[in-house]
Amino acid sequence: MATRLLYQLGVLLLLAIAAAWTSGAAAFGLPRVSSGYCVWTSPFNTVNATAIHIGNTKSCISGYGGRLDPYTMYQFCIPSWVAFTANSTLFGEAAMNHAGVSPGTAVSGFKRLLGVRVFAGILMGELKKTAEAWLGREIMYAVVTVPADFNDAQRSHVTAAAELRGGFHAAKAVDEEVAAAAAYRLHEKRGDGKAILVFHLGGRTCHATKFRFHNGTARLLVERHDAYLGGDDFTCRIVDYFVKLIKEKHHRDISEDEGALRKLRADSEVLKKS
Repeated sequence: MATRLLYQLGVLLLLAIAAAWTSGAAAFGLPRVSSGYCVWTSPFNTVNATAIHIGNTKSCISGYGGRLDPYTMYQFCIPSWVAFTANSTLFGEAAMNHAGVSPGTAVSGFKRLLGVRVFAGILMGELKKTAEAWLGREIMYAVVTVPADFNDAQRSHVTAAAELRGGFHAAKAVDEEVAAAAAYRLHEKRGDGKAILVFHLGGRTCHATKFRFHNGTARLLVERHDAYLGGDDFTCRIVDYFVKLIKEKHHRDISEDEGALRKLRADSEVLKKS
């Protein structure tokens, strides 16, 4: 009797595992598509969609679809700055340069402050125009990467910005960390069941996310982030060090000299990356 009961329990357990494996609800991420829908050189066989990343310091658009070869990859990036003048709106490098002349009219780092709906939409529209000019055709759809800690409201703001202000017909949000893992094809069979840790050090924020792929769908295990720690903080430490060194060795205090600080910061950024 005991042996028969154990056998029945074992069968029931196997059936339960099989049911969970085949019909478990997707948590978030990229569902695996059939091989017929994929090509070796690109994740999805479509030339009318693009991927967008809006960062605190830099924003990029990327995709496939050259004029001669549909699998040619393109990528364009601009600084995440928006500035408003009396007659126009400036983007990217022009807006960042304008901030040095009129700081009160320029905005950056708005992602962590949730100023996404307006400013991110403006940047997405500019990126879209740049990519379309290179492609020679319209881009209709976008996949926008967002941090794993974004809630439903924040994700909705991002997709709404892409559609209403960016000019896309439709947009979807995907976690930045999942997109990074998928770029290394870890959402395919070789990554299934393995715990994956993605660490993202941005210009003004940092994230550590651990998740696991099950049949191509990512399930979040744990996530930690600091919305006010990033590469800019390293640059600021370098600037502070040299401000102190200049004062000690040359008896000159440049802490209130905006022009000198701008140049020192630019040089410190180059030094940090060298």
